Amino acid sequence: VGAGTGRALAYLKKHVPAAKVVGIEPSDGLRAIGYQNGLTSEDLLEGDATRLDYPDNHFDVVCEFGVLHHIRDPKVAVREMLRVATKAVFFSDDNHFAAGSKVMRIMKRSLRTTGLWDIAYKCRTFGKGYRVSEGDGVSYPYSLFDDLDIVRQQCVSFFLMNTTASSGDLYRTASHVALLALKRS
Repeated sequence: VGAGTGRALAYLKKHVPAAKVVGIEPSDGLRAIGYQNGLTSEDLLEGDATRLDYPDNHFDVVCEFGVLHHIRDPKVAVREMLRVATKAVFFSDDNHFAAGSKVMRIMKRSLRTTGLWDIAYKCRTFGKGYRVSEGDGVSYPYSLFDDLDIVRQQCVSFFLMNTTASSGDLYRTASHVALLALKRS
């Protein structure tokens, strides 16, 4: 989901040739780069993470790598990924509440706990609710921890892993985390 230029797709196709791997990406420009790098239009399809054009339980595993923080309402994408997955989902994305200085992290988590995070972030972004940077494009403040409730409802177990230097409580210390969730049978 959100395959971009298809770098992960190409890697999987090369190293796991027996697997049928399909990526979706809404950006024409990113898909064009993938096609220039050898992917076909059957490998890398136009698609929207919030409206996956597949029936329920269509794929064994559904993955995303650093995409959810680019989606205005990532909960919709998480639900869609769970809907089309049969066995598991894998997420690797931001934990906005562990990024920044210690003081900033405490402030963000306190605002979240009191229910004021969304208002504070809208004020910080002058009403937009998102930021634009040259390296990351449009991004929203996102944390995989915000979607654990959705995952818990549909999965029998999940495994959180840090993908950046962190210690102890990943919510407080890991600015980027990965989550592997195994679905109920």
